Amino acid sequence: MPNDINFLDSVLIIPNNVNDLDSKSYCNLIENLLEIEIRDEMNYINKIKNHKTIFDNFNYFTETLCNPVKNVLEYLHNK
Repeated sequence: MPNDINFLDSVLIIPNNVNDLDSKSYCNLIENLLEIEIRDEMNYINKIKNHKTIFDNFNYFTETLCNPVKNVLEYLHNK
């Protein structure tokens, strides 16, 4: 990653299932967080401004970035 970009400034961190909420309550919590995030236009603009630079710097052929794809394929295969 370029040294001048703080990756954490460009993402929305969603909490793990907080206090073992049921699925519906957890979905409501996440939906509320997303709505708050999107409502603030400047926040939204600040979050996306670095995305092109961040994605241009990914090496899509590394093992680390392939893991999520492998996990999804394994999940689908096992179903």
